[in-house]
Amino acid sequence: MDRKINILSNLTYGYLKIFLILPDTWQTQERMIYRWWAAVNMIGQGYLHAWGY
Repeated sequence: MDRKINILSNLTYGYLKIFLILPDTWQTQERMIYRWWAAVNMIGQGYLHAWGY
């Protein structure tokens, strides 16, 4: 159960970062791609961490 909650919280945080926080600070497309990739990596790490890897 804790792992499911962990996954959900990591996903929620990642999506909030992508859609709510980051667009305000995007200025160039290069920066946008970098921040998007960073958020995707964070979500992926959340999955792995939640499953104990």
